Amino acid sequence: MAVNMRGKRSSWPEVSRTDRMLRTLRSFEAEDAQWIPHVFREPNAMDLRNTDFVSLHEILKSSREYGRAGPRCVKLDQQDFTIANRRATFSAGPWNGPPVQVMAECGLSRMSNDCAKCYCCDVTFKGLGGNVCMWTRHRHFAPFCPHLKRAHAHGITSRNVEKNVRRQFSTGDSMSLH
Repeated sequence: MAVNMRGKRSSWPEVSRTDRMLRTLRSFEAEDAQWIPHVFREPNAMDLRNTDFVSLHEILKSSREYGRAGPRCVKLDQQDFTIANRRATFSAGPWNGPPVQVMAECGLSRMSNDCAKCYCCDVTFKGLGGNVCMWTRHRHFAPFCPHLKRAHAHGITSRNVEKNVRRQFSTGDSMSLH
C-alpha cells in the first residue's frame, strides 16, 4: 500500500523531533568541540523534552547578521587585537598577497603563504593576489564584521584607502596609508 504524500499535511507520516534536528544539520557544520555553544555540550542536551534544538549554523548566522558574535561561539585570539601583532604574523614566512600593513589594518592575520583570516569574524581568504583591495573583499564577505564597523567609525574605509593609493601613485610618492 503506497503512502499518499499529497493532500492534507496531517496525512503525511510523522517525523520525530530527533529526525527534524538531524535534517537541519549540514556537512559544513561539523565543528570542533570548543566552537559548539556550551548549552549543546551539557549532558541533558539530548533530552528532547527539555531542549529546543537549533542548528549551530543558524546560531552563527543570526549572531553575525547583527554584527556581534554569539555567546561562546566565536573564539577570539587576544594576540591579534593589535595591528602590530597581526603584522608580525606575516613576517613568520613568505607572503604572496597584498601589502602587509593593509592586511593588518583590515583585521587579517597570516595563516599560510597566500591565506589570511580575520581575527574578529573568522572569514578566511585564500589565493590572494597582490592587487586585491582587502577592505572591499572583507566587506563583501563579512559586511557585519565588528572590526569593519569599528574601522568605519574611525574613518578608515576602503574609499579613503583607495583615494590615498590613487593619489600616491599619481604623484609618485611611496606607499603609506596614513
